[in-house]
Amino acid sequence: MLSSALRFRSLLLSSMLVMALILGCKGTDPAPATTTDLSGNYKVTALTETKGNQTLDYLQLMAAFGLTCAQDLVISFKADGSFSSNNPASCAGADAVDEFKGGKWAASGTTLSLTATNQPKEDWTYAVTGNKLVLTQTAAVNGVSSTAKMELTKQ
Repeated sequence: MLSSALRFRSLLLSSMLVMALILGCKGTDPAPATTTDLSGNYKVTALTETKGNQTLDYLQLMAAFGLTCAQDLVISFKADGSFSSNNPASCAGADAVDEFKGGKWAASGTTLSLTATNQPKEDWTYAVTGNKLVLTQTAAVNGVSSTAKMELTKQ
């Protein structure tokens, strides 16, 4: 359970960071991003983690407990390479959201690098489809491959 909690924190950060989890295009990945201008305000619209053939939908799980922090969160990527969030009241006490209070971002090719204040840099593969920014990150968690996906919708 601890590794899932840590993975959730990493997902929220990088959603950006901080970020689709289940993509609208069934069975296919979005086309690779063709832009590095990701500036704008984004809401988290999907957040999943897949291990093997099991997928955990964090937004659905949080909703079951009446938690709306992730859905209320708006992440702002600024043209100067910085990012921040709206820090909604529903996120009070949520440590994972602290990572969205400020930091730097940079995009190169299909890699989005996010460095939250006082946190190590995290690299995500990203793709832009319409107004959707999809972040994907794969890592080994306790020897098992885990893929995190975050879908952000531009406001």
